This record gives sequence, structure tokens and C-alpha cells, in this order.
Amino acid sequence: MQTQRKRILLADDNRYLRLLILNVLIEHYDVRAVADGNALEEELKNNEFDLIVSDLNLPHKMGSAVLRSMDHLVVGKSRIEGLGVPTIVITGMDSADEEVAMVRRMVSVRHILFKPLDINVLRRRVREVLEMPRLAGMSSDQTPAVGAPLPRVLVVDDDAEIRDMYSLVLEKEGMEVRCCASAAAAIRACKETAFDLIYLDYYLDTDTADQVLEDLKIALGPRMPPVLLVTSYADALNMTHYGRYPQVKAILAKPVSSALLIEMGKLVMAERAKAAARACACAS
Repeated sequence: MQTQRKRILLADDNRYLRLLILNVLIEHYDVRAVADGNALEEELKNNEFDLIVSDLNLPHKMGSAVLRSMDHLVVGKSRIEGLGVPTIVITGMDSADEEVAMVRRMVSVRHILFKPLDINVLRRRVREVLEMPRLAGMSSDQTPAVGAPLPRVLVVDDDAEIRDMYSLVLEKEGMEVRCCASAAAAIRACKETAFDLIYLDYYLDTDTADQVLEDLKIALGPRMPPVLLVTSYADALNMTHYGRYPQVKAILAKPVSSALLIEMGKLVMAERAKAAARACACAS
């Protein structure tokens, strides 16, 4: 029985790059390619796709504007509510650009790749997104195994500058980074993606880390990843308070140095990998 091929919507106004990406992906996926923002939006209104690969700076309508409006689009017969079609953004903009910072916060945006594009990296990212099983509704024995090619970390902080800084630092260390600005977005992201670690700010607008942890515990159960709390109020918190959340591994005081951010993250993920290995050994 032949498996149905995944469908990708590709949007880029650079004809050469569009054809290059199309030729690379079409061997394994059904790819529809468009050259401007209006066509991107029209395709999303009338067809269903498993992945979007889109430039941000498109003619007629910015790709970022189309992505922003995805929660209000009807895709085929389904209305997208809260989570858009998984997206890989490719852009020639600077990483500090406001448009880049905006899409970095979107739950549906899995990766941002900067031009000049490394086509092999794009190929790997597409494969990771389309072949990664969704967590929602999965049993514990279906959970993606620890030790994925790139560690996946989630940064949850309502300060955009901190999110961007953490993201740059961690990506340079070979980690796959997603960012969220709110508790609700963090919950959605964790239901959608198997993270190896969460960096969680203590105060998120109207929510505290305690509420986020409780929601994650209810939503994910044993699949809840380890957490590093990051806060300006570290002196007022202690690990005893988080005894009922064994996933909380440490409390880091802001401002956190890049070295400590990386060191603690790697330490926690290494311990998690060892625990998983021991569990596999005991089960065999």
C-alpha cells in the first residue's frame, strides 16, 4: 500500500531559489510553489498542506503578514484555531529585524533559516518537521526517543529581547530553539512538539511559572520535559517549593550568563538521556 505523500506549499519570489528548493523536495513530497504573498494566501484558503516553506519578504503581501493571519484562515474544510500549518521561514532579513522577531514567537514557525540558504540544512529541517510524530493523543510508548539529532528546547519568556538572546546563544550550540511569549503558547507548543528542555521565566504577564507547570503536568503527564526556571526573584524561591514538580531541575537568577545557560541546559539534557538509557536497559 503506497503511503500518501506529504504536501508542501513553497513561497519565494526568487525564481532560481524557488526552482532549486522545488527540485530538492519534489522527489519525496508533493510541492506547490508560488511567487508572491497573495498566491500564498490563496493557496492556504483553498487547499490543505502539511508544511509551509516561505520567504518573509514577498511581493504584494508580506509572507509574515500571511503567517500572522493564519489563525483566521479556512484551510480546505478545516478552520485553523490557535495553531497554524507548521512553517519553515527562509529570509534574507537580519536576525534582529522586527519581522523575524515576530515570526520567531509564532507557535507554528518551527525553524528560521537565513539566506544564503544551505539547501542541505533545509532538507533536514523539512524531514524533521514532516516525520516527527505529533504528541497529541500519543501513548507513552510512542513518544519520540531521547537523543534526537538536535536537542529541542523551548524558551518561554515575555521579554522579546531575552527570547532573541537565548535563541541566538542556544542555536550556536547546536540546539533547535522555539520561543513563546505566553503560558498559553507554551502549552500549545509542548502538545505539538517533543522538547528536551524548557527554559521558563517565572513571571509571564498574568501567569506565574507555578500555573504553567501545573498546566504542563496535566497536559503532558510523564511526557513533561525537564524545566530550568529563570527569574529575577531567585532569592525568593527555593527548590523545596517545587518538590511536586520533579521536572524543575534548577532555578537560575537573571541576568543569566550565556555560559551558565548553556552549561545547565546540556547538563540537564545529558542526565535525562542517561535516565532514558537506564530505563531501556531495565526493560530489555
